[in-house]
Amino acid sequence: MTERIGAFARIREDLAAAKLRECRTVIDSRLDQAAAAAARMLGPKNQILADEVDLSTSCTFVGGIGGRAKCDVLWQLGIALHVAQDFYAHSN
Repeated sequence: MTERIGAFARIREDLAAAKLRECRTVIDSRLDQAAAAAARMLGPKNQILADEVDLSTSCTFVGGIGGRAKCDVLWQLGIALHVAQDFYAHSN
């Protein structure tokens, strides 16, 4: 019986580790996408591109269609943080 409980505990730990790796993969991917979008805020001489950082009009986060670089950075960071939040909120 003890062996059975130990095996169950190992399986549970393996599943938990796999879920954590899956979350980390999503977070890493979204952070990479945020960094790529952030690069679009700069011109060829590393000057800030006003059109890409302007927030005088709202960002549109619909259908995965990209917009201004700053909006895309916020979108990707938001998803990364949400994944981390969900992981910790739904795990013990």
